[in-house]
Amino acid sequence: TSLCLSMADISPPRLCHLRIWPGYHGYGFTVDQAEKDGQAGHFIAKIEPGSPAQAGGLKDGDKIIEINGAGVDGFAHKKVLAKIKSKKKEVNILVADKECQDYYEENNISITGSVSSVLHCSSENVLSLVEKTGKRRKEGEIPLVESMAEVIKQHPRKKKVESAIEEDIGE
Repeated sequence: TSLCLSMADISPPRLCHLRIWPGYHGYGFTVDQAEKDGQAGHFIAKIEPGSPAQAGGLKDGDKIIEINGAGVDGFAHKKVLAKIKSKKKEVNILVADKECQDYYEENNISITGSVSSVLHCSSENVLSLVEKTGKRRKEGEIPLVESMAEVIKQHPRKKKVESAIEEDIGE
């Protein structure tokens, strides 16, 4: 049976800007080179809770499409890791989940950072909110990073993550 899905029905590719936070070692994720569901490539794995990777919108199982604007199709695993680490403190990673990859492939659309449907996410949004408020988390309160991850889940088709953050913190 064929399902008629439109672009509005699937989660879009995500361009995730990650920056290493002060006092945090690394981005908080690993990369696997594998074949998943018939798709060979490099995949996001083991995202640490409360990490820049989680705050920046990466999800376990996302396929890496581009790093810092360069496609990684056919790259060796070591080269992918080197590209991620090449800028030292920040990286832009274009990713797509399985549903997104399937939709784009079935419709002969290439996933690139210039596709108009790309959702832009950033770990900077969470970091700047923490720095602006200067507030520390109270006992039993949900950490801001976990709240941001929930916002991304609840509003996956928002073009601007900032507007979702403002809704989440009640501004």
